[in-house]
Amino acid sequence: MILLIFQLCGCMGQSINKLTAESQVAIEGQDAITLPCYYIPTNAVIGKYYWKKNETVIATKDDSDAASRYSLSDPKQFDTAGYVSLTITNVSRRDADSYTCGVNDESTGATILFQTKCTLTVYYLEKPILNPTQLFTNIGETATFTCTEPDGLPPINITWTKDDVILDYSDTQKYRFFYATLTINRVDEEDEGVYQCKAENAAYHGMQGKLSNNVTLITLGSTSTGLVVGMTFVDVLIGFIICLLVDFIISKI
Repeated sequence: MILLIFQLCGCMGQSINKLTAESQVAIEGQDAITLPCYYIPTNAVIGKYYWKKNETVIATKDDSDAASRYSLSDPKQFDTAGYVSLTITNVSRRDADSYTCGVNDESTGATILFQTKCTLTVYYLEKPILNPTQLFTNIGETATFTCTEPDGLPPINITWTKDDVILDYSDTQKYRFFYATLTINRVDEEDEGVYQCKAENAAYHGMQGKLSNNVTLITLGSTSTGLVVGMTFVDVLIGFIICLLVDFIISKI
């Protein structure tokens, strides 16, 4: 008789036989990400439900903290499953972790806890830094730029630009490229310009890639050329002084 009354009033349902949470991928700075959690069947009667991050409870059914970045949806039922979810706002890399969805099944009058896990992966990319900030190199010598390896996920690819144009690495005798280091052999005046390294990955590419600071390459005359130029200047200066002395002596005669 008691069982019949529960069935007529809809106070009982079938027990949960499956609880599933889905792993998600987000990008740092994203406004929000939702971790779905589904239970089957839809007519299961659920009581308290909650979410944990790395075994620490971060949100419960009765949590109403408006300042929290975590919020739970009201239980919803779709055609094939019930739905409880966790929404995280202002996503950062610190949110990347293992999460647990927990639901108390009260369909039979007793409380039975169901739990399932999922993972949140957060992609991010830091801005690279290029050293030195200014580089003076003699013509004919070698110039080397070092791009500090930025932190990021997924794996990062580094490219190089000169005056906002991607460098052509096909001339392997001219350029040597080893991940975050660029070496220019036999520097000449055409190599002068503004250089940058650019970090990209699967989440940040193209316009979303991160550019380093600018570094200006300035070429100088070679040592031998500089010596000739210096001697020529001294010769001219001495000649000029001698001319002045001669003019002065003549004016006194």
